[in-house]
Formats: sequence, structure tokens, C-alpha cells
Amino acid sequence: MKRPTKSNVIDYIHIYNVLTLAITFFLLYIGINFFLPFANFLSFLGLALGSFYIIVYFFSKKRVHLMIALISTIVSIALSLAFIYI
Repeated sequence: MKRPTKSNVIDYIHIYNVLTLAITFFLLYIGINFFLPFANFLSFLGLALGSFYIIVYFFSKKRVHLMIALISTIVSIALSLAFIYI
């Protein structure tokens, strides 16, 4: 019977995945700390953008403008809630 030999090959794919995850979390940490003072401004900007696209939707009747308005409003509310509880 042949004994299984252990390979000495380094698993670079796993290392790259871990490094990518670490860099992503680090950049997310920096981004949250940078945008924390601007949380109210960002949520107000999102609501203003949503209001603008609602007005544009009333004039153009294109569904894309309605979707942009809903998404920007939801993101604005999510930003407000996320920065309140951090």
C-alpha cells in the first residue's frame, strides 16, 4: 500500500481570501469612522435625493425614477439607523 504523502504546496488561494477579507474590514472600519460625523448630512442628502426623484417621477412617469427614489430613501433610513446604533 502506498502511504499518502503530505504536500508541501502552500495554499495561496486561502491566504489571498483571508487577506482580502482583512483589507475589506479594515477599509470598512476607516469608512465608518470617517463618515460617522457626517451621518446626519448623508441621511438628509439621501432624503433630498429621494424627494427630488419623486418629483421627477411625477413629471416623467418612468418607473426608474420611482425605483431610484425608493432606494435612496431606504438607504438614507438605513444610514440613520446604522449610525445611531454604532
